[in-house]
Amino acid sequence: MIAYVLAMREEAQPLISHFALQRCKTTTLFPVFYNAQTWLTICGVGKANAAAAVTELFHVVRHKRDAVWLNVGIAGHADLPIGTLRSAHSVLDGASRQRWYPPQVLMRRVASGALTSVDAPETAYPDDSLYDMESAGFYSAALRCSTAEVVQCLKIVSDNREHGTDRLSPQGITELVAAQVKIIAEICAELREATYSLRADQEIDPGLSELLGKHRFSVTQQRQLMRLAQRLAARAPQQPLLDDELASARSSREVLRALEQRLDTLPVFPHAG
Repeated sequence: MIAYVLAMREEAQPLISHFALQRCKTTTLFPVFYNAQTWLTICGVGKANAAAAVTELFHVVRHKRDAVWLNVGIAGHADLPIGTLRSAHSVLDGASRQRWYPPQVLMRRVASGALTSVDAPETAYPDDSLYDMESAGFYSAALRCSTAEVVQCLKIVSDNREHGTDRLSPQGITELVAAQVKIIAEICAELREATYSLRADQEIDPGLSELLGKHRFSVTQQRQLMRLAQRLAARAPQQPLLDDELASARSSREVLRALEQRLDTLPVFPHAG
């Protein structure tokens, strides 16, 4: 299952049309559209709305924990050309300064960039970052509903220093998203396939998702983390992966180092004798 969360109807309409989604008859706070494999909700502007819409849709789909969650929408950037598609390799809450690191599983499909979630439209673009108003709320909520690898943000550049937000129109927003619908659909299909292999990883330990979302792991480090988790599960099946030491780790390197040290203290053949 794929769950889309978008802020505006203008952003959502191309996806609703492409997937032939119908309006859900269940009474909800936010509009919900669906077909057999795809669900979509329109959350409105802002982090709080995005988080609330994720929570509501999670209940509507009956707590399916193997779903792909995708936040699609427009974003500003200082100098990227209008219409550029980017995935987020980091999501920063501009107010609280909390940061998340979506695992980079889309590298072959689309280039990535930093994404900052702000409380008001950003017109100065002070950093080399995309700017939106929903991603922090979406990501923090969706990370509790599925595994980190399949919780992603895809943003389309709608404004920059040369073409400000004053040039945006409802029709223009729809056209920007419509131009990227095909690749968005292809990305989501790949992510949905990935959930089948990820289920086994999550059965090893649900703490994997929290670790992957909290720290920035390279692709190589993600593989190392999975291997270490598998080895720990084999040697100490009753021992949870996420303990106090890992919870307080400050980087992906510290996480991997702590797991390696834990392995060194465990017997190779725990059931021998």
